[in-house]
Amino acid sequence: MPYIHQATPGQRSGEPANTSAVLRIPGKILPIGLPAVLHDIIPNGFAVRTTVSLSPRTTYQFAFSTEPALKVTARVLQSMRIGDPDGTVWYLTGAEFVDSERERDAISSLIHQATHGAGAETRPASPFLI
Repeated sequence: MPYIHQATPGQRSGEPANTSAVLRIPGKILPIGLPAVLHDIIPNGFAVRTTVSLSPRTTYQFAFSTEPALKVTARVLQSMRIGDPDGTVWYLTGAEFVDSERERDAISSLIHQATHGAGAETRPASPFLI
């Protein structure tokens, strides 16, 4: 079930909202073809779940299985190892958009699809993205 974070109370009128979504939009990291799943997204970046750690300061193209399919370019900020109680290990990788002006429409569409999914619920933004 996806989650949405709304702007904090006291935010000035007209100020952009800091939204964050937790959901499962599958994708791939190009050119290596590594599977990734969108975990959080805000206007300046996102986090994905991956099976391997990605090197900080490395830029990749991320292709998401949306309708239509969307590609965005982002630079990895950090990749954190996570262990589930069942012993499954995965990485939460945070990245920032690097060409936000040129890819503005793709980023807006990805945010919209991520935050307007069926069953969305409001919750605090992930500190991983702030």
